[in-house]
Amino acid sequence: MDSTKLTKCSTTSPNYSDKVNIEIPTDATVTNTENIDRQLKREHKRLLQIEEIEKKKQAGENLNKDQLIKLGHKQAVEQLIEQLTLLKTK
Repeated sequence: MDSTKLTKCSTTSPNYSDKVNIEIPTDATVTNTENIDRQLKREHKRLLQIEEIEKKKQAGENLNKDQLIKLGHKQAVEQLIEQLTLLKTK
């Protein structure tokens, strides 16, 4: 398991009352670019999944509860990708 320490951050998704817990790496705890790369890859994959769900929604398909919740996480995932990218460039 990854030994990187992360800071937990809670946010409420814009369309739902569910809280989204996002783990944001801190400068002091994430120094290994390999770990950052791995997490960036996971978050990009999550963002691609969200974009696929958006396409289904635009095509008029009915979405299940999990898909709707995942759509609500898009902004948090984008913010996490941005923060990880900033950490990687330091």
